Amino acid sequence: MFIHHAIPWPERIPLSSELHNYIASNNDFIWYGYLGRICIPLFMFVTGVGMGFFKNFSLSGIWSRALHVCAKFYQIYLFSLIIGTILLYNFPIDYMAFDLSLHGFVQALLLCNPSYICLEWWYTSVFLALILFVFPIFSFLQRFFGKTAIALILLISCYLSFLAIYDTNQLPAWISGNYQIMLIFLPVFSLGYAIGACNLQYLNKVIEIIRKKIIIRLGLLFTVSILSYEFIISNIFSPDLLVMLNVLTCAVVFMTILLVQKDSICCKILSFLGKYSAYMWLNHSFILYYYFRDIIYSTNSFVIVITVTTLLSLIIAVISDRILNALVGTLRKTYQKWKLLMIK
Repeated sequence: MFIHHAIPWPERIPLSSELHNYIASNNDFIWYGYLGRICIPLFMFVTGVGMGFFKNFSLSGIWSRALHVCAKFYQIYLFSLIIGTILLYNFPIDYMAFDLSLHGFVQALLLCNPSYICLEWWYTSVFLALILFVFPIFSFLQRFFGKTAIALILLISCYLSFLAIYDTNQLPAWISGNYQIMLIFLPVFSLGYAIGACNLQYLNKVIEIIRKKIIIRLGLLFTVSILSYEFIISNIFSPDLLVMLNVLTCAVVFMTILLVQKDSICCKILSFLGKYSAYMWLNHSFILYYYFRDIIYSTNSFVIVITVTTLLSLIIAVISDRILNALVGTLRKTYQKWKLLMIK
């Protein structure tokens, strides 16, 4: 995600930075940034896995699960929105104009305009559509058709993805922009949902066999890397790249399962980052584009830019999580006391 947001747009980089001129005059380098778009299907895959584990297919159970997930996310979103609005109101950014009107803030509160203070928050609408619309449909299909529904879900998702990439005229007019992107990568969400929903004993056995053969693991990694690189270089501005990102996401997930041992340090690091990923998604633009932009890009090194952004974003995410949990805990205690007083 940070690679995708740091590279493809030279207009977001300070003119004084050597990186601005380098990207502006070197279009071949932009493919690294476009490759970073894989963060979108990866987010969708992880979301699909989490929702696929849900086994209560009653009407109340499905909606209870969906609303619980949305409520948990909305806490993080609301906290980030309030803090971000306060920062931008008191410390405005000269080179970025924001409509910090009350009307716009209310729209952001109601999730009608999640990009109110940050363009990168557009994915909020996709996430909510997956949880409140796609997940219930998948759950109802699984409720009525059992495991047969998994194959149906994957087939329908691939068909809708094909239409979203190559034949948008066959889709309703309202499916555009963010929702078109959702359909493009819907097969990845569906695959994640299938993995979460099914008991994949045979897949686990295959993975264990491959893990024991380091030559096979390295061979698969090398083959996937070379094929992905060649395809992306030749199709960087083609719709076929979107198809490739779906396939590449599956390859990345599969290779991660093969190479990262459970309970290993790498697995613990990935789990730690995953815990704070929502915060990092919502706060990283304030570091990369807003308040640390000139300092970070003055290093003239994309490695340093991405490393520093990641570390600062993670630190802020951990602090934000602690503060939010404390606030939620205090509000719950206050509510319980008020409830007891009302009973008396």
